[in-house]
Amino acid sequence: SNNGLLNSNSDIEETSQMFLESAARYYHEIKYSKKMMMFVKAFHSKNSMRAFLMSLGSLDELLSLEKEWGNFQEAAKIARMQGDLLLEADLLENTGNYEDASLSILLYVFANSLWAPRSQGWPLKQFPRKEKLLTKAKEFAKNGSDNFFEFVCTEANILSDQECSLP
Repeated sequence: SNNGLLNSNSDIEETSQMFLESAARYYHEIKYSKKMMMFVKAFHSKNSMRAFLMSLGSLDELLSLEKEWGNFQEAAKIARMQGDLLLEADLLENTGNYEDASLSILLYVFANSLWAPRSQGWPLKQFPRKEKLLTKAKEFAKNGSDNFFEFVCTEANILSDQECSLP
């Protein structure tokens, strides 16, 4: 009967999925990421790939997959989970989400300006690329509303290496 055929097809799919997961898990355990991903990419759905990689904490591999699929918004979320705000900004730029990309850069600059060994929080710590990043944040902000651009410029001026008074 057709019903029996459907059950056997889903049984075969389920068994093959279990095999693929088992093989992928084995290669994950021996830290052979490239081979693991060969099996993961053979999974029956993107959702099963995502769930599996998340369960292993394999965020680098998941981020690569999302980029490969052109899902830059999802890849940006993973970059944020990893704490890579500059990568998140680049990925958000790819989606045309310039405002969030600008905010990610500002957050990165802010975090790297405050948290230094023996830092009192003020004056702000300087670091290479700071001015370049602030310029990039302003360039992204130009694509947003006038109010947003003004906000980003104000924040960038406060975080800047240049002398300025707090008020």
